[in-house]
Amino acid sequence: MQEKPLILVTNDDGITAPGIRALIKIMNKIGDVVVVAPDSPQSGMGHAITVDNVLTCNPITIDEGPQLEYTCSGTPSDCVKMAVSEILNKKPDLCVSGINHGSNSSINVIYSGTMSAAIEAGIEGIPAIGFSLLDFKWQADFRECEDFVKNITLNTLLNGLPEGIVLNVNIPSVKKEELKEFLEDRELEDLFENEEILLTAGGSAIFDLVAQHLKPQLHLPTRGILRSGCYLTHDHVQYRKMLKCVGERLQLTETLRPALEVISSVQSCPEPGLALLTMGKRDVSYDMDLPVAIWRANMGDQGVSGVPSHWEITALNDQHAYLKFNPAASVSEQPHVGQLIGSGISHPCTTFDKWRWMPIVDDHYAVMSAVSIRF
Repeated sequence: MQEKPLILVTNDDGITAPGIRALIKIMNKIGDVVVVAPDSPQSGMGHAITVDNVLTCNPITIDEGPQLEYTCSGTPSDCVKMAVSEILNKKPDLCVSGINHGSNSSINVIYSGTMSAAIEAGIEGIPAIGFSLLDFKWQADFRECEDFVKNITLNTLLNGLPEGIVLNVNIPSVKKEELKEFLEDRELEDLFENEEILLTAGGSAIFDLVAQHLKPQLHLPTRGILRSGCYLTHDHVQYRKMLKCVGERLQLTETLRPALEVISSVQSCPEPGLALLTMGKRDVSYDMDLPVAIWRANMGDQGVSGVPSHWEITALNDQHAYLKFNPAASVSEQPHVGQLIGSGISHPCTTFDKWRWMPIVDDHYAVMSAVSIRF
């Protein structure tokens, strides 16, 4: 018989909060559950940990069920640390945090104990998800969350998450039938101007999951449109990782390819193992990851070639990138002054906003056209 996944459950509202009780019931249907959660509300604690006080952790039984539960006197991050280092005899397959009473979006993520627990699990190398319901009431109705939480959890267990990625899921406090009734009422009142109804939603990195819910059954024809922030180009780091998961879910042999590169040249090699490139924070995004060197070419070459695996861009200043390489490598594997370097980026938005226009090139890097940027 296939072994069940081991799931660690925690939160910041406290072990008796309705949100975590609902989450435990859902997780019990999926795997073997161990709960380590604060013994009192810890909302707004962020990523704080206990340093000067004694940290206690005690077994407890609150509801009937197969789960093992422990209360912790510390913060949500303490709970994850205690679970990994003291309670569990192996690393869990997944950590879920929540279900939080209220939104954890925008700047709230910085203060959120719910998300800090999930991030702490991510730091430990554990796939992690933070769940929140957009309802601050203590007796909020979590029944409408169940399908979303269950499906997202199963997808994550099946496909995993890219390294360094933690999911933050905020679920609207609305029943599915209420949304459908809202659309049906607007249709009966003849409030739609066009004969076709357009339903749009974001979904840059998980568009296959979002698209499933963009075709409500109405009398008028409907068309779902993904309002993706990266509809022109994905990138070579973050979105490439997420698209790999999309491809695995859809069993695709190929997904979208990154199409935005920044070309610089080697300006100097001031010391062994270091080259300075003519590209910096004014030219390329750096808020999520640093650029990745992907190809090189000499002036006059008819094509490009890949870079050695030991090449790595490790830092940026305003106008330069620091390219580290193995100084003991052969001369042919070392960059040299004047060499062109093509770099992939992470997070297209913060590269687009640095340029007034960009050239469009073909597969041989011949300039075919240009686009103006109004970001």
